Amino acid sequence: MLNNGRDLKIEDEKKIGRGMLTADIVNAAKLMIGRPITQKELRLIVYVHYVMCNERKIKPQCVNQEEREIMRVWKNEGHIEGGMTGLSITKQWWDFMSEVIFLGYVGFDNDEINGDMR
Repeated sequence: MLNNGRDLKIEDEKKIGRGMLTADIVNAAKLMIGRPITQKELRLIVYVHYVMCNERKIKPQCVNQEEREIMRVWKNEGHIEGGMTGLSITKQWWDFMSEVIFLGYVGFDNDEINGDMR
């Protein structure tokens, strides 16, 4: 099976680590898209963000069935269109992805950012 990096456990269970779903991320999701997200969604968001910055096509070997189901939800909610032949997203979804990636991967260990819902 291809390891696309999203299944790696990089956090210490005793403390909040990079790439973990936090209360700040859940709150941002509720505020920005009207519902919480899951850990799987957070990791898929990172891949979709990468795809949109690069080839704009989802590679079939890089998403499993569970992730395809998540993308179906996003499509039904109106956030994305397409996929393997070409992916497009809304500006709102781009802003949301950028926010949760920042909270989960960039500013996760910055006390000035944690709890700040701008």
